Amino acid sequence: MYNSESINDGLQFISQSSTRTSKTCNKLKNNKYKNKNNKNFILDNDEELIENFTVNDVDLLEKNKNETNTMNSNIVGYNSSISDLNSIQNNITKQAKIFLDINKKSDDSSLRNKDVQISDGKFARVNNAGLLKLYPSVAAKCGIPVVPKSVGFELSGKSSNDYSVLEDTNGNLALYGTDMVTGPSGSYACSDYSGTNIYVSKPVSFNYDTNMVYVGVYNQDSANQASAAGQLIQQPDLSNSTVKQCVTRAMDEGKYFASLSNYNSTTKTGQCYIGNNILASSSNAFRTIERAVIFTFTNTSHDAFTFAADGGLYSGTSGNDGNPFTTPVISAIGGTKVPVAALSPKYGGTISYVTASYAFEQGWGNWDNLKRFNDSLIGTIGGSFDTFKRYSYWHPILRTYSYQWSGTTYSYQQWDWEIRTYDSTVTWPSTGLVYIHYKCGNESKEPIYKQVNLGSGFNIGCQELYNKYPSFSLRLSDDGLITIVNNAKYDEILYTNSNEISNQQATQPVSIAGANKTMMPWADRPDWVSGSINRGGLLTSFSNGSNTLTNGQYISSPSGKCRLIFNKSGGNAGTLTLEYSVYNVTLTQDATAQGTDKDNNLIGNGNNYSQYYLNKVDNPGVKSKLAYININNGLHEYPNEMTEFDKDYIEMKNFTPNPSNGTTIPNIREDGCKVACNNDQACAGYTYNDSICKKYRDTEIYPKGVRIYQENKNTYIRKKMISSTNSNHYSCNKVVNDVDSTVYTSYPTSSTMTTNQKCALALILEPRMGVLETKNTAAVTKGNEIKGFINSIYTNHNNLKDTINVKSVDIEKGIADQGEIKKKIDKYEESNITNTATVSDTEMLLVSDNYKYALWSIVTVVAGVVAIKTFRSASL
Repeated sequence: MYNSESINDGLQFISQSSTRTSKTCNKLKNNKYKNKNNKNFILDNDEELIENFTVNDVDLLEKNKNETNTMNSNIVGYNSSISDLNSIQNNITKQAKIFLDINKKSDDSSLRNKDVQISDGKFARVNNAGLLKLYPSVAAKCGIPVVPKSVGFELSGKSSNDYSVLEDTNGNLALYGTDMVTGPSGSYACSDYSGTNIYVSKPVSFNYDTNMVYVGVYNQDSANQASAAGQLIQQPDLSNSTVKQCVTRAMDEGKYFASLSNYNSTTKTGQCYIGNNILASSSNAFRTIERAVIFTFTNTSHDAFTFAADGGLYSGTSGNDGNPFTTPVISAIGGTKVPVAALSPKYGGTISYVTASYAFEQGWGNWDNLKRFNDSLIGTIGGSFDTFKRYSYWHPILRTYSYQWSGTTYSYQQWDWEIRTYDSTVTWPSTGLVYIHYKCGNESKEPIYKQVNLGSGFNIGCQELYNKYPSFSLRLSDDGLITIVNNAKYDEILYTNSNEISNQQATQPVSIAGANKTMMPWADRPDWVSGSINRGGLLTSFSNGSNTLTNGQYISSPSGKCRLIFNKSGGNAGTLTLEYSVYNVTLTQDATAQGTDKDNNLIGNGNNYSQYYLNKVDNPGVKSKLAYININNGLHEYPNEMTEFDKDYIEMKNFTPNPSNGTTIPNIREDGCKVACNNDQACAGYTYNDSICKKYRDTEIYPKGVRIYQENKNTYIRKKMISSTNSNHYSCNKVVNDVDSTVYTSYPTSSTMTTNQKCALALILEPRMGVLETKNTAAVTKGNEIKGFINSIYTNHNNLKDTINVKSVDIEKGIADQGEIKKKIDKYEESNITNTATVSDTEMLLVSDNYKYALWSIVTVVAGVVAIKTFRSASL
């Protein structure tokens, strides 16, 4: 025994350790603070003491009973806190697992980068990061197939703010992200770059066959005015430019027009201009050529050409006394079906002739009195002949009116109108014999004889013939084809001149060498359209409505590329000639040419310039920009200090920078040229052409600098990377994808990228981390309460103080052993990396970085829980 009550009592406490856990021991009461299931503190529900040092000490017995009850209450609170904490941790773990599993998949079973239809019928897209993003109701979809993939995702009760887990019965997984939003280009982000970096280092895809259109050629004066007005911008480095070089420059600079002037037919080059507007509204440098003489009139006295009401073409004489329908210039033989013999050239299928009389048997002097009494039916479909008519008319009459003013009566006169009627009849007895003879077109009808009372009438008509041939239309197409159709049967061609067009090279399609297409040299002539008798549309002939051309008049095609003009001078025979308007250009067709000689187009000569319209251009405002696309498709542009040049390159074939730019490195081979650029932090790329090495700064080389199309010449553009010294958050992907401006502008712009901005899984877990921290704090606080309460239990009796001191060493050792926890976490992380080693490098980096983030996000929680458990086991 020691001369110390506390030490002796402590030794007695220690000697009881073997019996403290046995409920069958009768000698001593048990300490029931123990860890029965390695998770929660449990107290038996019997009235037992912590220790029975003095059985008869009622105060200690009562105190221990109270402390037992208090401890039970505290442990219930602790267990609740641990349960809340575990729930949050499980939710985070599930979110992290789904995100990582989705990103490891790249086969067709994954929903990544696909448009889907969810259970309520709405359409959505699962982006590259595995987030489901809803389309607005009227939005154009990225890639909805005819039968869209249906998934059983329910959004009811889910929130996109905390990336709710979406899972259906078919095993489809996704996280609920924010809705789709368009980028500055107005389109949705359909490309597969969510959660990665993009660098605008590529030009947009441009097809020289379909994305450029030959507009026309303009006078040099118009070119000078356009340049002075700032509508066309001269390119000093392209003074000897081919069409393809000039078009490429316009496309690169976001300009919709490319123009070439001062064309040199020997070098096949000219001065390049680019711009977004032109001064002239239409081509104004053109010439007129004769393509074919369609008709030559046999009668030299004929001075008129007529498209008649019977669908035929006639020559004749003009003027009031003339007959424009004298001679048909086409005969209804072979495949030609006009003129129609049954029709009148002037009146078509209507009444072309009529004579009539009433009571004609009374004398020859009364012939045609019925026709004179009625309105003429010539040129009409039909009508009636009346023997009695009542006419109404307004008759003027002068009336006198009066009024009073201040007791005096005043009078005045005013003209008014009143309706009067009168009756008119044929001047003959009340009954007579009617005689009518008429023609429908060229078809003579049998004369009509009929006894008619005065006041009665008689109908005649040509409805049947007129319905069969109501009118005819002549159309001159832009390629010179004349077509005549019956307007009752539009699909029936009655005449065409397809076999009468001569084969002149100047009006044939020009083959554009190296472009797999042809271009027509014909120029639009709005003045021809407005000056024609048909205004570029259909020329229609109908009853009593034929169209006649005299000298110099013409029929125009819809856009004025060609016209049918009637020429008649002096005693010469009249001709109907097909003329074409063609650009006043040089045709550079040369099928055997090589290199730039094959840049074969319609080029303006030294006195004018040609112009091309581009229906697709680049966006120079975003070239050379590097940005991170977050998992919600938001674009975060990197500041310059966070980027630097990589040691890898993009090869741009058939293009070089401006030859006046760059620094020449003499006596060096191509591999040495690349090394020299890599060793220069300011080098943005190099060329090695004709055994000459040149390196360029970023403002001298594409994408910041201009480029020039040159076959068999290549440029090597240095790629960009995230700065190794000023990098972004470790949860962000570091791989950089090379894209064009179309991809970049499809993503909605967000804040500028920063070094501490979280990405990918870190962004997924961010909404949960605050809750996790709160629950962790609550659990640790409750554990500390229990630890403090245990301390108070030991301090109730001085004989426990030395035991607490001894066990404190064990507590410190248990906390120190948390290092082993980290090793286990690291080992788990390494195992995960090994399991995902089959995915791409980009996904590998994503998985490893984000597992690191996920595991270290909960390490403080684990350490806190283990600290509590360590203290508990060491103390009890």
